[in-house]
This record gives sequence, C-alpha cells and structure tokens, in this order.
Amino acid sequence: MNRKKFLIIVFVLLFSIACEKSLDKYATFEYSDFMKLSNDEIADSIATILNVAPVTYNQVVSIGMLFHDDLRWAVKEGYEYISNDSARGTVWVDEEDNPYYVTYELERGGISEDWSYQEDSVISNFKSNIEKTGVDLSDTHDLTLNKVAGFGDHWYQLSLTQTYRDTIVDFPYFYSETENDTNKVNLLLINRWYTNLDGITNILPDRLLKEETREYFENSEEVLSIPDELTVKGYHIVKDKLCRQVGSAIIDEWGSTLDLYIDVQNGEIIEEACALMRD
Repeated sequence: MNRKKFLIIVFVLLFSIACEKSLDKYATFEYSDFMKLSNDEIADSIATILNVAPVTYNQVVSIGMLFHDDLRWAVKEGYEYISNDSARGTVWVDEEDNPYYVTYELERGGISEDWSYQEDSVISNFKSNIEKTGVDLSDTHDLTLNKVAGFGDHWYQLSLTQTYRDTIVDFPYFYSETENDTNKVNLLLINRWYTNLDGITNILPDRLLKEETREYFENSEEVLSIPDELTVKGYHIVKDKLCRQVGSAIIDEWGSTLDLYIDVQNGEIIEEACALMRD
C-alpha cells in the first residue's frame, strides 16, 4: 500500500469517528411559526403587515422568474398573489412544498429625488415589519442600511441576517427596499428565522471540512484544478442545516468555480455552489 492510499484510509477513519461523535450531539433546527403557516395565510399576513390587503391568488410561477439569483437552488416553485396595490406577493416553497421564503414586489428601487426620510424611522419600520412575522430581534443579528441612487432616483436598502458565534450567517437574510421620502416598501424578502442557533455547540474544525472538500473535488469529473489551499468562506443555512462554504475548485476554461456547503455538525455535503464565469 502506497503512502497516499494509507493517508486517505486514515483520514476516512478519523473523519468517520468525528462524525459519529458529532451525531451524538446533533442539534436539529427549529424556525419561527410564521413560515409554518399555509401559503394563503402567509400571503394574507404579509399584505396585512404592509397595509396592502386583501390579496388574490394568481398563479404558480417558476424559479426562472426569480430576481434573487442566489436563492434559486433553495426552492421548487412559487405561489403568486396580487395585493390591493397591484404588487406581487409570492410564497416560495422548497422540495417538500413547505414555505421557504416570501417576496413582496411593488417595484425595484425608488422614484424619489432625495433622501429625506429619517434613517432611524426607516430602520424602525423595517424591524417592526420583521417582528410582526414572529422574529425575535433580541436574538443576535446584524442589520445594515445603505443609501442607493440610480438614474436620479434614491431609495433605502436594508438587510438583516442572523449571527452565529459573532459571525454573520450569509444566508438566509431579510431584505427591503423603501422609498426615501415616504418610507413606502417597494420590495420585501422574508425568510425562515431559526430559533435555536445557539443550540449548535459541537461543530467540526475547518481542517476536516477542507479535507472532505478536497476528497470530493479529487473524485469529481467536472473539476479541472484544485487550489493548494482551500478556503472556508462563511456560514450558510442550507436546507435547514448550518453549513460552511468551502472551495474553490476550477471547473472550466473560463475560470468558473465550484464550492461546497458542508454541514458543520456531521460533515455531510449538503449542496454545491457554482459561480459561472462564461457568458
């Protein structure tokens, strides 16, 4: 047996032991009750929160109509409703037909000529809308507000993420675009809010996640090259699992990359993430 095969066998054994130990303390995620309601109830609730009720069911829409490209992998389809202000409210469901997130879209950006609405009031209104969906903002979180201008128009852009061990969880997130002079919500994205992040106390070290990723890349037919040093990029919640994003391997001549989302509790590969560079 050559040295490389021996080291691989040792790694697999050690990794298996680590996974078995982690399974003894595996914490299953729970999320707020709002996203456990029926599609109709969620659509009605969002419309009521935004004072645009009632809503009327319109159609089933495909993921090809999404404007949030980074969410495409998370859902199967959406159930679209039309609100009293003619906005589209869509409840997006996962592979098990459970609500995963909801979007309200009146328009993108804004039409205002200046930033005149008080930022504190913009933030307060955004947080109030989020809390009305059952989110407990006494949990650790990160909130940002940006002023955005384009083609003479101005609007406020807000986002809210959970944190884990003082680190931002990149996905899921809450997002809003509001008119700067009236604070009218033009766009709102609501996700599941996880209630027991602090219950995850037993996670695998980055070293094991990198080794698992490298082995996957080495056995993948689409990978062309693997960097000498893999990177661990951050936390994501993928399919209700707390993951780290690990990568990146090169998968084509244009430099497109492949990352993996790996469950930090047991080392399971949950999802691939591709960044395509070709046209």
